[in-house]
Amino acid sequence: MSGIAIITDSSSGLSAELIARHDLHVLPYYILAGGRMLRDGIQISREEVFRLLHDGRHLPTTKAPAQEDFAALFRSLLGKVDAALVILPPRERTAAYQHADSARLRIPDLPITLIDSRHTSAGQALVVLAAARARAAGGDLDTVIAEAQRAADRMEFWIVLESLKFAARSGRVPNIAQYQRATHFGSASHVRVPVMRHQNGAPHIAFTARSADQAIERLKAELVDRVSASGDASHRVHAAITHTGDAAQAESIRAWAQSTWSPVEMHVLEIPPVIAVYSGPGAIAVAVYAE
Repeated sequence: MSGIAIITDSSSGLSAELIARHDLHVLPYYILAGGRMLRDGIQISREEVFRLLHDGRHLPTTKAPAQEDFAALFRSLLGKVDAALVILPPRERTAAYQHADSARLRIPDLPITLIDSRHTSAGQALVVLAAARARAAGGDLDTVIAEAQRAADRMEFWIVLESLKFAARSGRVPNIAQYQRATHFGSASHVRVPVMRHQNGAPHIAFTARSADQAIERLKAELVDRVSASGDASHRVHAAITHTGDAAQAESIRAWAQSTWSPVEMHVLEIPPVIAVYSGPGAIAVAVYAE
């Protein structure tokens, strides 16, 4: 028996290839649609979730993995690993952390550590991958935890939305009210594109722009200022771009990030359905941190 199990949930949006390559355990969220509670990515596809969002008549909602889901996974690891590290979204935004915390008390024979990544989607994914790299390098549990925490603490996670329609449904954007009237005056000429930044575990609207192109250009400037303002070429930058279907735009941002920072790690992922329920179609996000 040896090793550390690394566990996260489907809000991270990790691809099947990354999950397999790094030997990760991913618990699915539940998506409630049409009176059914379906496991994200298993019983309901990305395409079906986006169809429901576009249709708009019966919008889906989400539910965190249950306490028993975590407990079952923890029990399955008994005798196979020395310890488990669970990396989850902000505890204020979902019940996943609380469920995992309760479940670990039921499995006293397995040392289980929880990390609140303070991010979702690509931000959470990069924290998980930081832990996986530390484990692969032979780090002990304390080292793996420290590397994951360092990535979480340095992370910038920003998301460009088509509108505030879906974000407003979540009730989890603290400053959304002040922007709702400004972004929807009933005239297409007044509609603005909102850009959110995750701060202290919560998404806040950072600014709005007149078009998606303008929003992305300003986002790039913000990221350059925050990540590489010192101009220190020795920074090791890690980045991930995630989107809900605009692969061309994601590739354009990837090329920009590559030329700007020459990241040591770069991923282009798809925004997971459980996040798309609240970001809506047309969202694109960037997560980045420098060591």
